[in-house]
Amino acid sequence: MYRVYLFTFYLIFSINCIAKEITIDEVYQQAYRINEEIEILKRHFDIDEMIQVAPIYADFTSAHTWQKAYEILFKLNILREKHDLPFLAVSSREPSLNPKPQIVFAQSLRILTEIDILKYQLDITEKTELPPKFSGKTLTDNFNLMNHISYQIDLLTGTSFTPSYVFAQTIRINEDVNTILDVLNIQDNTIPPPKQNNMIPADAFKTALQLLQEIKRLEQLGNIKGIESYPFEQIEKITPSEVFSMTGILLAELQVIKADLGLFHALTPIAQYYENRTPSDVQQILGWSIRKLQLITTLVH
Repeated sequence: MYRVYLFTFYLIFSINCIAKEITIDEVYQQAYRINEEIEILKRHFDIDEMIQVAPIYADFTSAHTWQKAYEILFKLNILREKHDLPFLAVSSREPSLNPKPQIVFAQSLRILTEIDILKYQLDITEKTELPPKFSGKTLTDNFNLMNHISYQIDLLTGTSFTPSYVFAQTIRINEDVNTILDVLNIQDNTIPPPKQNNMIPADAFKTALQLLQEIKRLEQLGNIKGIESYPFEQIEKITPSEVFSMTGILLAELQVIKADLGLFHALTPIAQYYENRTPSDVQQILGWSIRKLQLITTLVH
């Protein structure tokens, strides 16, 4: 009888502990809330401008939208600094083969919490109304709304990403590449390519696209479905912001490769602080990552 009670308790406990499934529509609802909160901040600072952002149509996953949420948190940190609040490190996440909307939902709640802290510090009392419910939203809708939000924050900071911020992300990419080489027991005999002076963001962006192609080669080795580069090749105006966003796409793709290799607990290091970096520095590190990935001929280890 004791064993029956124990087994029944175990079943009830297990059922109650199953995590709730978050839908794509629920993620969109949270992104909508964030957008409304950003509009409150804009009104507080008498900003009535709206940055028009062209949507990007690609086969996005929750991993790509998570990276866009990471980008938003990073920009909120810049806003914190502007108002004499300490800069906080934005965390990483565990690699996953099939990231679910839950990861973006959780990141959205972190964004909303950071906005609440900012509003309290700035003595902003205006609140958003209960957001409507949505249906039929897609992963692409979620990505593009987050992307829209990211650009609106630039109006609050009066700036955007500098090459130094982008450089920090390229170092994170390079560290992920090192982790992949290590698990495959590949000796890294590469050296960074020569730094080319007078590079502009568009040059760094082009190298980022080349790195994406190299990542796609590895994904094909592992029968992994990756994102296509074509939608990003159509982006015409390239600033450090677009390069930063592209590093997020690269990091999202690398997480899937890490997961395929069983590196589920190999988190990407947090971004370090750098100064006086240029697009030439960014382009060089991205080129170095390409050289390293070219050493890989199989994902079997």
